[in-house]
Amino acid sequence: MAGGCRLLLSVRVYCIRTFTCSLHTPVGSQSQPCAPVFYKAPAYGMRTALVDQYGHHSYQDLYLRSFALSKEITCLLGNPRNDISPERVSFLCPNDASYVVCQWAAWMSGAIAVPLFKNHPPVELEYILKDSQSALVIAEAKYTDVIAPLTDKLGIANITLPRCHQHSTKEPLNHLEPHHFDLDWKERGAMIIYTSGTTGRPKGVLSTHSNLSAMVRT
Repeated sequence: MAGGCRLLLSVRVYCIRTFTCSLHTPVGSQSQPCAPVFYKAPAYGMRTALVDQYGHHSYQDLYLRSFALSKEITCLLGNPRNDISPERVSFLCPNDASYVVCQWAAWMSGAIAVPLFKNHPPVELEYILKDSQSALVIAEAKYTDVIAPLTDKLGIANITLPRCHQHSTKEPLNHLEPHHFDLDWKERGAMIIYTSGTTGRPKGVLSTHSNLSAMVRT
């Protein structure tokens, strides 16, 4: 279990660094220091952002899908952007485009993203949801049988993400420019990642947007 968690952490840290480095050079858009990577996505439009088992996903596609999901989050939680202490949004999905969509959607909402590990038993998932004080769980459809009983037990809201989550809005990107998400990102919480040691419960480590930005640039 511990080895699996460490591998998941290293893979996801690598993904954050690789994906964010591709957005490091500005392309006709202005960004603020330490802002999340989605800030620059509109400038890359239909360029391929990543490839998974479902095919190629453009920056525009990821951005629009994330924005649509962020609206669902704010519908359930109000507007976490207005909170001094951001809400925690946990998500359970495969290592594909849906991971990026959930992560960006949480950030667009001003929340802290808490990725869950699909191989954790329900008792560990329950512990993480309680320990992180998650207010919402997003789970891909195939994981609802695991997540639904936990959210019901803990009284946490949940959103089911379709297996091949497609966003069909034709809303122009210029209506969704990142200035709509302006926050003081630097010291705002970005992610809580849980890792297991050889003994004891998984331990959550909070990274700020400034931490992630520094990680990418080193």
